[in-house]
Amino acid sequence: MTAMQDQEAVAEAKFQEVSESLNAKANVVPSCWFFQDMQGNNQGPYIGPQMQLWFQSNYFNGATMVIPVYEPFESNPGVPHDASFEPLESVYPLLASNPELTFVTAPNGTGALDRARAERDAVLQENARAREEDEASAKAYAEARTARAAAREKEKADAAKRAAAAKESKKALIEQLRAERKATGAPA
Repeated sequence: MTAMQDQEAVAEAKFQEVSESLNAKANVVPSCWFFQDMQGNNQGPYIGPQMQLWFQSNYFNGATMVIPVYEPFESNPGVPHDASFEPLESVYPLLASNPELTFVTAPNGTGALDRARAERDAVLQENARAREEDEASAKAYAEARTARAAAREKEKADAAKRAAAAKESKKALIEQLRAERKATGAPA
């Protein structure tokens, strides 16, 4: 497998993993949440009703970075190592029309999936561009080799023509000298 194929396989596997994870949690209400405060510090875990109360008190807005956690709250989970904070409006895209459902229903956002898809597509596009460049380079190299081979063949043909012309010229000169000697009566 080439390096590009490895990159594509990793990107596709990540996309599939995120897709399967979202599908598995499609109707599951998170047990708790983490958020990032204004200074960028991670806060939590907090249960959904507490987060909803803060949201209704305008402590949060759509840009607040959050992570839903599905492990039991009693286990005091930390920030999941395989997750990344997302804007609340990405986790709950219908935030404005259904604010009362925020934090107490299953998230319906696809931000993580969209990011994984974008990362996969970027890898595929970059590799396609690299393949096109490789093909163009290979074509240019082949054309240059063909042109060099043709130039060598032309040079050989020109050299052969010059050699034949020189031989004919020498032969003609010899014939002319013989004719002149014969005309003057000199020994050939």
